[in-house]
Amino acid sequence: MIHLDIQGLHDGVHLFDFDVPVSDIPLLSSEFIGTVHVEGRMQKRNRRYDVEWTASATARLVCDRSLEEFDEQITVDEMQEYVADSQQFYANMDTERNDDGQVIPIRDDATVIDITDEVRQELMVHLPMRRVAPKYRDKELTELFPELEGRDAEAPQPDVAHDQWAALRKLKDI
Repeated sequence: MIHLDIQGLHDGVHLFDFDVPVSDIPLLSSEFIGTVHVEGRMQKRNRRYDVEWTASATARLVCDRSLEEFDEQITVDEMQEYVADSQQFYANMDTERNDDGQVIPIRDDATVIDITDEVRQELMVHLPMRRVAPKYRDKELTELFPELEGRDAEAPQPDVAHDQWAALRKLKDI
């Protein structure tokens, strides 16, 4: 869990910097290994908390081209606002956490701000969809697999215009 202690915190800017084992973050993708490093600053103004943080973690991925494992550093930046307002907190209990940058209510008697969900979601969203090991990123596929060169030219090209309407013609004939 990633908790920012706010009990007895005075107004002003407060810095934080810590490491959390990936096993301590529930539902984090198994691709992440080691620890998640979280650092940032929290500014407290009365009952309002502005939290800016950067999280970084290492993901062990499998290359789409070579099937080799490689490690990729994933880093995300986020800013979120919280307000200590029990009435608003209980009114919003049935709704999902907001993703549109609005202020998140916390209870008046809260002692911590839990940013675990935000860190997990941001890290997982920033996993690359195309996973290519760094040593293959600047190379063409035919350079890695020469046997593929000219393969597309040999394949028969379908008549796109014909195939596009074939299913509709069958329905018309029924």
